[in-house]
Amino acid sequence: MQLIGDFYRDQILRRNDLVYRQIPVDLYEPPEIIEHLFGWELRSDGSVVDCRSEVEARYLQIFVELGLHEVAVPDSEEYLKKILPDLEYLKNRVDEILTEYLETVFDPRIKLKVRRQVYAEITNPTQQ
Repeated sequence: MQLIGDFYRDQILRRNDLVYRQIPVDLYEPPEIIEHLFGWELRSDGSVVDCRSEVEARYLQIFVELGLHEVAVPDSEEYLKKILPDLEYLKNRVDEILTEYLETVFDPRIKLKVRRQVYAEITNPTQQ
């Protein structure tokens, strides 16, 4: 299985149309995607990030959940639509595996700590 960091390096960072976005990180509450009159927004930890589309909000949501503070976002909406399913699959697969392995851990603090450590490990691209 490809790591999210490798996917990010290979599919995103190699593009020349990137916009870097600062995103809030809340490790205790899941971020929310909300549609409003003027578009989409991602809410996390009391902060709001305006997004140009639901696709961009879903893209940013993944990285908020992974604990990243800054994310490169491709400017092309079509490219975001193309890569989002793969990125969501990788994130969901990691969450499924973590949930399965952490079933026997009863302390929520330890679960959160392990989850953070795994997220940090998988978001760092391996060296080629």
